[in-house]
Amino acid sequence: MKWLWRILAEEERLAYSKQAETFSLCPLFQKAKHIAIFSPLAWELDFFSTWLKNFPQKQFYFPVLFENHPAFIAGERIEQWGWKNGKSPENFSPQNLFAVEKMDLLFLPALALDKEGFRLGQGGGFYDRVLQKNKNVLTLTLLPKFAFFPILPREDWDQAVKICIFTDGHNPFEIYPQGKACCM
Repeated sequence: MKWLWRILAEEERLAYSKQAETFSLCPLFQKAKHIAIFSPLAWELDFFSTWLKNFPQKQFYFPVLFENHPAFIAGERIEQWGWKNGKSPENFSPQNLFAVEKMDLLFLPALALDKEGFRLGQGGGFYDRVLQKNKNVLTLTLLPKFAFFPILPREDWDQAVKICIFTDGHNPFEIYPQGKACCM
């Protein structure tokens, strides 16, 4: 699956980023004050950089492991706190962590998504562990249409994404609530 992401042309990546900018005009995003995002890997779409720059009034949070538990920390980039390879800096205080249940939106990374909202992630289970304890958090993922599949393999602990946003990078995106994800 990763190879599909890696062969995206720069023009396609820019088109997807523009769709993310369009999503930022939606009331769902506009009302949100506390938004959990992630640092995209080199081959993933990076639309968060634009949001960080264009919406200074919003507080963005990044996922971290603190004492072997998933947590979130505020900032413009995770490196500003000295986090490296998932390890917290020695002088880090848990007071800087933000509870996931207080998030307005939680964007999840995904390689693919199926029609029931289950995603194929990176295999570490970070977000599934977070969501098992916080089922009321509004979760979203934004994906190109090629990442939609009728069904994906899943484990008992996997948690479905509540809102799936698909785009082909050029046409208006389509938003599907959990259990109704489909590409037309």
